[in-house]
Amino acid sequence: MILRPNVLKICGAKRGDKMVSSEDLAVLKQMKNKIDQINQLTIELKALGKGIKTVEKNSRNILSATYNLKFTISDIVDIEEN
Repeated sequence: MILRPNVLKICGAKRGDKMVSSEDLAVLKQMKNKIDQINQLTIELKALGKGIKTVEKNSRNILSATYNLKFTISDIVDIEEN
């Protein structure tokens, strides 16, 4: 796995540091699951709304936002689990 420096910066940690407590890690895992659900539902919505410009545009925007959230949160969870 590639460590993204921005994740370490966000958490104020250095390589090798434990960044979050076990309670915070549990919350981050819940957040990761919710983000994954939003992403999957948005993909389904985009498919259902194919041809409807508003749905297509807003689905892309939602996917863009969840992409950013997903990789920031996922990196923290992955780093802490390894």
